[in-house]
Amino acid sequence: MHNNAKFLRDRTGRSMRTSPIFPKMRAAGARFNQTLKKNRYMLMSPSVQQMKSYTWMKYHLPSNVILQDVTSLYTALCIMGPHSRALLSKLTLENLESLDQKSFPFFTCRYMNVGCAPNILTMNLTHTGELGYVMYIPNEFAVHVYDTILSEGDEFGISQCGYYAMRALRIEKFFAFWGQDLDSHSTPLEQGGFTSPKKEEGLTKLLVMLLLDPLEHDTNVDPWPWGEEPIYRNGKFVGTVTTSSFGFSLKRHVVLGFLHHDDGKSLVTQQWIREGNYEIDIAGRLFPAHVKLNPPVLPTKVEGIYTYTPTRHSGS
Repeated sequence: MHNNAKFLRDRTGRSMRTSPIFPKMRAAGARFNQTLKKNRYMLMSPSVQQMKSYTWMKYHLPSNVILQDVTSLYTALCIMGPHSRALLSKLTLENLESLDQKSFPFFTCRYMNVGCAPNILTMNLTHTGELGYVMYIPNEFAVHVYDTILSEGDEFGISQCGYYAMRALRIEKFFAFWGQDLDSHSTPLEQGGFTSPKKEEGLTKLLVMLLLDPLEHDTNVDPWPWGEEPIYRNGKFVGTVTTSSFGFSLKRHVVLGFLHHDDGKSLVTQQWIREGNYEIDIAGRLFPAHVKLNPPVLPTKVEGIYTYTPTRHSGS
């Protein structure tokens, strides 16, 4: 948290994903912090974490800092995919050069005019693994912006995407989701993408990705994993599936989950994880799976965009 605060301070337009930490390194939630101007920030947290995030911040902030819950004032809309930059250019009348990765990089935000709606806070970020943007729109302009997006996006073949469909795309990118994969019983060290001297003391579980073997699991015939399925290593129970989806790039089913020793207490190492043979119990049948500690390299229609990987275990 200290390093995050130092990074965001006085950096107008910067954004960062972070997590408040409870004692014993337990994660208290997930949120995005955006620097609007010096000493003024906007924090976004999952809707299920609204009051928890607010209460945590209120408890820890000094008395000279004002905290206001503005959830009811804004509507969030996302545009995603390889044509999203061109669409944003049409929506805002800004040229493509001003929206390229150098001028408007990943994990930054700026105010933009969309149609007749002024000063729409726009963030360069998606969780689908493709180029995309999130707009935070004052409610009085939400319908106008929504209609404008659909109208201007017609030439790009724009279509509406369900929230659960969008969420499913993040699984093969190894993007863990708060409330399903992550909760206050897990630590940033176990989740990957975080370093600390305490990591050297060892961990009792690690978040991993498991790929079902397409030669053994037929998506058209066999049952699909939906979550909470047991995971076995060399015949012993070592964890459960947290979330799952069909990986459209990998052409197989992908699951995420935490792995631990069968006694639940011994230290887990990356070598121990890599050396095991894994199976997942789906509806009473065991299917072989291949384990991954880091995201697979997947093709994207817009190359050279992302430098941020939410889940990555160092040293593997």
